[in-house]
Amino acid sequence: MMMALDLLQRRRKLNAIAVRKHRYGIDGPSFAKKVSDQKGLCAICCVKLATYIDHCHATGKLRDVLCQKCNTGLGMFLDSSDFLRAAADYLDRHNNLS
Repeated sequence: MMMALDLLQRRRKLNAIAVRKHRYGIDGPSFAKKVSDQKGLCAICCVKLATYIDHCHATGKLRDVLCQKCNTGLGMFLDSSDFLRAAADYLDRHNNLS
């Protein structure tokens, strides 16, 4: 059973590497260097492990490596810095009310 679990984990890792190469054109060593340059942490929150390649949807250009929550958050705000600033202002206004 343990060998099957090890094989499954290896297969998932190899699949993730292949997907990154196909979608974003980044190979395993380049991805590992990017993560290492960030000390393994998300480029936004600097708390969680960086595992998701962030890219500009308009140009396809790679940015940095993010955690799942920060990557999803950017997508939910349509990669718009205006929307993100408005959300931060909203939180500041409402956090100061208590």
